[in-house]
Amino acid sequence: SRAVFHTMMRACTKLQDIVGVRRIFSRMQDAGHEPDRAAYTCLMSCALQVGECDEVFAWYDELLARDVRIDAGVVSIMLHASCHATDPQAGRKALSILEVPGVDV
Repeated sequence: SRAVFHTMMRACTKLQDIVGVRRIFSRMQDAGHEPDRAAYTCLMSCALQVGECDEVFAWYDELLARDVRIDAGVVSIMLHASCHATDPQAGRKALSILEVPGVDV
């Protein structure tokens, strides 16, 4: 079930196992589950923890493309990513989350 995939992804995130999170995300999709906010939050959080800010931004782009609702957790991850971004454009992109319609912070 989706809950099992979420639990496994959260466990990998706590272990900072980005390869594991990616693999479980892929398996979740292979099992017919559409990615949701919880899955993207795990991917983005783990990528941030291991210093992969470019990956955080890539997952954020996919989240927006799939019209997944943004919550405070996603906002927090993106703001943290903006602090660690080496590219000023990436930092601006992270801060642009505050301009997305429907985001209430």
